[in-house]
Amino acid sequence: MAKLDNNSAQFLMVLLHLTVLHLVIISSDSVDNDYAYTTSLSSSSVPSNDQSTITQRPTTLKSTTIRREDDDVTEGVVGSQTSRTKATTIAKTTTKKQSTSSPDSLILQRGEFLLRDENGDICIKANFAINFKIYYKSKLSDQNEPSIPLSAKASVGGECVSDENTAVLTLQWKEDKYTLKFTFKKVPVEKRWIGERIQLTYDERDNPDFEGAVNPRLYVVQSSERDTFFSTKLGHSRSCVSEHDITLKNSESKDKVIMEITKLHLQPFDLKNGTFGEEIPCKSDLHKKGNNTASLVVGLLLAAFILIVIIGYAVGRKMGYITERSDYSTME
Repeated sequence: MAKLDNNSAQFLMVLLHLTVLHLVIISSDSVDNDYAYTTSLSSSSVPSNDQSTITQRPTTLKSTTIRREDDDVTEGVVGSQTSRTKATTIAKTTTKKQSTSSPDSLILQRGEFLLRDENGDICIKANFAINFKIYYKSKLSDQNEPSIPLSAKASVGGECVSDENTAVLTLQWKEDKYTLKFTFKKVPVEKRWIGERIQLTYDERDNPDFEGAVNPRLYVVQSSERDTFFSTKLGHSRSCVSEHDITLKNSESKDKVIMEITKLHLQPFDLKNGTFGEEIPCKSDLHKKGNNTASLVVGLLLAAFILIVIIGYAVGRKMGYITERSDYSTME
């Protein structure tokens, strides 16, 4: 019997240790994820008075690249100006080893894209990394799916007027082989802003990303007219570790592109002094935090239960020992 009790006690202790270890892992993962995302947001946010702006004549474009080797991090600055807008791009890229075997090994660059209104004030501020999965037919296969990352040094254009309810952000990269266009809209009745439309234009002609493409030409795909994106309160910014995938198609629904947005921090209207408003996290981030909290609560309850059982077991054995000693004394 004593041997059985000892085995039970050892089993309970092992179970308690495993539960504590589970709690430590959950807490560590939650802290690491929050810290990594917070760091990525804060490291890319630059006050407006520190922004590098390159002044140039309308319809002309100059670019300046600044490189600094520091822990394998490269910084680039690209500026552009149109007759009505000014734009500045600041990008940070962490060097990784690239493998062609999996899209997950692509180097996704998180860029900061700024668009200015006619007064020179920042009217759109967008930080994100984007990967596109573009389906096309080639001479060797009917299903090809290259992953095309958005360049963090993409040139910025678009239009936003201070007293209007619509703003457009345009990003072009790889010698204008790719053009990404966001259309944002204010909804005054609901006191919110939304992404009304997303459009991608890509050129398969003389493009190594589409090797052996059948009938290469210029393609235009966009989001459905029924869909809206990034719904957020006016004066606030949207943040999201990983947005839901967005499907872009052409009018005939034959050409399809999957758009994956990560590390997003975005605000198209009402930026004060060029800085983001209060962050509103996306639902997927809230869901992940809720799951972590639920796991932590369950683990704590399990640990408390096991601890109570062990304490009860120890007290029970102690009381039994005292009673046993008392019986021996009476017999003597």
